[in-house]
Amino acid sequence: MDTLLINRKEEIGNRFEITGTGLKLIAILTMFVDHFALGPLASWIIENTPSMSADTYASYYTFYHVLRGIGRMSFPIYCYLLVEGVDHTRNIKKYAVRILTVALLSEIPFDYLFYGRFFYWYHNNVLWVLLLGLICLHLYSLVEKYEASLALKMVIMCVGMAIAHFTFVDYGEAGICCICLMSILNGEDFRTRIIAFMAGVGALAVLSSSIELLAMAMVIPIALYRGERGRDSRLLRKFFYLFYPIHLCLLILVDYCI
Repeated sequence: MDTLLINRKEEIGNRFEITGTGLKLIAILTMFVDHFALGPLASWIIENTPSMSADTYASYYTFYHVLRGIGRMSFPIYCYLLVEGVDHTRNIKKYAVRILTVALLSEIPFDYLFYGRFFYWYHNNVLWVLLLGLICLHLYSLVEKYEASLALKMVIMCVGMAIAHFTFVDYGEAGICCICLMSILNGEDFRTRIIAFMAGVGALAVLSSSIELLAMAMVIPIALYRGERGRDSRLLRKFFYLFYPIHLCLLILVDYCI
């Protein structure tokens, strides 16, 4: 009877499993919602505020914050997927080059959408913090053979946080702390995955804003993730990488049209 019950639980768990592809879809959708609110919606509200009644303005303002709240789900998932990607990639250099390429492609549309100029040096897109996080995680793999590896990892994290702060990358030192903590605490079983994810979100909330705690809702899909990549192809991988600059360009067009 106990064996049958265990097998039944495993069948139910597998039925509701979320793959890496599923996590990526959640990340890009919530990111799109967030950037729609921060870009076109915010511009439209500001432009039309003088003609709005107080009640109408309050409604749009609430809607804006609801969308930004949904958007908090995205970045921690990207951080967790980065940690998983580093653990499974066959070529860390190619991984870094792909992120660097997308970061370069995205910077101009990112600056134009959110700051109305082609170059804005004081806030750089999120791919840069992911690239810096990737470098930190690669250094982690190099120091693991030493007895004081945990102490060395903490030093690497602090240096990475300082670089992120002074290079004005999106999420700054909070983003690096999130990535590094997830890496240090992550494991094979779902409990350690949840702990790692929650620690990363907690770091974002402490170092960035308490609204980041809304991302704790993503503990559910993380708990259903079993480390499986899911549906994969070269075209699908290109889609997930290029979605970031493409969606920024699309939102610029939307902002122009409205």
